[in-house]
Amino acid sequence: MQGQVQITVTPSQILFQTPVINMVARLLDAQYPNFRQLLPDSYRIRALLETRLFSSIVKAAALFAQDSTRTVTLTVKPRAGRLSICAQDVETGENSSTIPVNCHELVDDLTILFNVHYLAEALAAMGTVPTIALELRTPAKPGILKPAEAATVLHLIMPMQTKQG
Repeated sequence: MQGQVQITVTPSQILFQTPVINMVARLLDAQYPNFRQLLPDSYRIRALLETRLFSSIVKAAALFAQDSTRTVTLTVKPRAGRLSICAQDVETGENSSTIPVNCHELVDDLTILFNVHYLAEALAAMGTVPTIALELRTPAKPGILKPAEAATVLHLIMPMQTKQG
């Protein structure tokens, strides 16, 4: 479609008008939360993963994480150089996959629960990045997913909590 666009600007909004459509954008005058305080200042484990391989096992696990929380269990084993992901559902069954990881920290294993949808979204946003870093501190603290080299983007992924019963 070609034609004229009339633009009107005010201190709090902008209006784009055409013969067919009008679009308004409004400036929000608000105090946004300080998201940087959510970012962990250190990690216990930094696992380097092949992006495509990790993405494929996350997609497979998503097929089995069909309950309301869509939870998957990630276990990083730095000494063994492995990462396992497990998902289970009463109706669809169970899926478990293990891939190699490179961890410089030879610390104890760490198991953490994530929503598989958030993991998949973060991996999809990585595009063609060949290697990613998964940085974890504790099962109750957020994890960071970012390119292993030049970290132009990072994803903060909040862990899931289980009910203690």
